[in-house]
Amino acid sequence: MDSQTDNTNDLDFQDLVSNYYQPLYRFAYSLARNAEEASNLAQQTFLIWAKKGSSLKDKTKVKSWLFTTLYREFLRLRRKSSRFPLINAEAIEHE
Repeated sequence: MDSQTDNTNDLDFQDLVSNYYQPLYRFAYSLARNAEEASNLAQQTFLIWAKKGSSLKDKTKVKSWLFTTLYREFLRLRRKSSRFPLINAEAIEHE
């Protein structure tokens, strides 16, 4: 077992962020290929943890929970952006 998951029962939110922000950010960057979006995904993952993390019964699975949550959030945002593409307001004005 790696050192990050040895003490997950004792982790408070700050420790969780300290231990997992960088790996989550790197994973998010590998998916999004954009630093801002990667940062937003990592932060959104911790927001979801703050809301729903207490429902995780086996605290040794916190790492996989976080990475799975980040991936699902990435997919959700991709689906949303394909349904509602961003349109440049200046382009609309010219038409």
